[in-house]
Amino acid sequence: MTIQSCGSYDEKWDWYSISLAQGDLCLTFDGLSRQDIESLADLAMCLLYRDGEPYTWSSEFEPNDVY
Repeated sequence: MTIQSCGSYDEKWDWYSISLAQGDLCLTFDGLSRQDIESLADLAMCLLYRDGEPYTWSSEFEPNDVY
C-alpha cells in the first residue's frame, strides 16, 4: 500500500491544508492551524509507538513524548 500526501500553507489566512490519498480515496483537511498540524503529527507518532522508546516528532519543538 502506498499513501501519497501533499500540503500547503496560506500566508494570507495563516492556515495549512493537507491531503492524504491512497488508491481512489483522498482526504483533505483545510484551514488548519499550526496547533492542528502538530496534533496530527502527534497522532501519527502514536501509531509508531514502541514500548520503551520516547518519540519526538520534530527537533524544532519541545519533546512531545507519546506513551
